Amino acid sequence: MTKGSDTFEHSSQDNVQPVTSGGVMKKGADVLAASELGIKKLTNQTKKSELSDDADIKKIANFISEHREKVDYTKLWDKKTPVLFIGERHTVLSDKDELIRQIPNFKKMGMTHIAIEMLREEEQPLIDGYFKGIIEREKILAIFKNGWDKGEGIPEKYMEIIDTAKANGIAVLCIDLYTASSEYSTGAFFKKRNMNWARIIKETIKKQPKARVLVYNGSAHSGYNEVDDSANEILKKMSIVAKVVEFAGGEKVEGEPYLFDDKIGVAAKLQKLADSRFALKIDSKDEVRGTDYIVHLPQVEKAKLY
Repeated sequence: MTKGSDTFEHSSQDNVQPVTSGGVMKKGADVLAASELGIKKLTNQTKKSELSDDADIKKIANFISEHREKVDYTKLWDKKTPVLFIGERHTVLSDKDELIRQIPNFKKMGMTHIAIEMLREEEQPLIDGYFKGIIEREKILAIFKNGWDKGEGIPEKYMEIIDTAKANGIAVLCIDLYTASSEYSTGAFFKKRNMNWARIIKETIKKQPKARVLVYNGSAHSGYNEVDDSANEILKKMSIVAKVVEFAGGEKVEGEPYLFDDKIGVAAKLQKLADSRFALKIDSKDEVRGTDYIVHLPQVEKAKLY
């Protein structure tokens, strides 16, 4: 598979300022569960800037022009923060490419574990066996093909995340819960899943106080909401500090953009920034928001699979 700069050509954007933004709406089946919990991403306002989920493309484009900043993961994940949530779009290959490219950098930043929504807790022995060389790679790939085949190349990309973690000496935590019943799509089970993630992360940090855990998940599970049921907010109640990053841009959006991250991609094109990587900072003083940072990825018609 193609990694790193071969996957995305981009121009760096320097001398740019942080941003205050509205919350980010979520995609996928988790939206229904999140909605049932009463999670509502609200507009955030400050004297310096204002941007809401329903802002038009022109307003977002101007906002990006004035407030974008260079992507610096050492800033997004400072040394005082043991946990970083990266919220992906499950059907977008570009999000996975960005994580794959950054894993060696995260290793240098002290990352010890990567916790993955796409692996259930009961599959931990299989992952441990794969890392020890006693479980075949195809058996792990089958997990993603059977449970996470959401489009061409998606299972292979998840497998590449595991392989890259393995090559860099990063432990993988299997954190999710699953039920084949209709309960899976309910708000109660959504919360139960988030609580399970938090428990495993807390136990990991208790055993290894210097652990730094990156959580890779669908973006509906992380962020800041009115009922404090996102996984990072649950960790906060456990006195564990976490930051949240979400992706925008990347692969071409089909149809009329209506979600905040979709609109950011369209707005970036208007500013001739479609091939750029840049970050939008959310004001940390806002109690309800989608994320701490949005990272716009260089836009492509279709991400490279191999």
